[in-house]
Amino acid sequence: MKRIFRSTNLAVWQKRREKGFEAGLATTLLVLMVGANNYWIGHAGNSSVWLYRKGSVQKLTRDDTDTMGVLTRAVGFARLGLFPQFVSGVFGANDILLLTTDGAGDYLTDSDMKKYFQACGDTAKTASAAVTGLLACAFENGSDENMSAVMVKRITNQ
Repeated sequence: MKRIFRSTNLAVWQKRREKGFEAGLATTLLVLMVGANNYWIGHAGNSSVWLYRKGSVQKLTRDDTDTMGVLTRAVGFARLGLFPQFVSGVFGANDILLLTTDGAGDYLTDSDMKKYFQACGDTAKTASAAVTGLLACAFENGSDENMSAVMVKRITNQ
């Protein structure tokens, strides 16, 4: 995962040397790897990951922003020295991970998220509907930014 962040950071940093990007270029990066019983997350910026487990919501990432909401660390800020956050844990039966950009995540309460986590179901159709509803909720709560969200649920065959 460190290699993903190093190579992406360097590519974005180099892009700002091209015409039209002289003022700078930076982006957030969120990487999720899922194994049979575990997850690994790499994060830099203000996108977020939440874990839903047994009715409770926990934010797993920390936003890299100052008190004004301005990014303090992201991919492409500097050629060297990006130190992303790494989080890992057990990915149990029926756990759900929610990955969002700040345009969605900053406009959702734990109560909003629980509603859509509970609607996620066990099929691609119900999960897709839950994500669509979650994004609509963020919009209704005032977001006018770019919004992206992904739900990943561990379903067992038991």
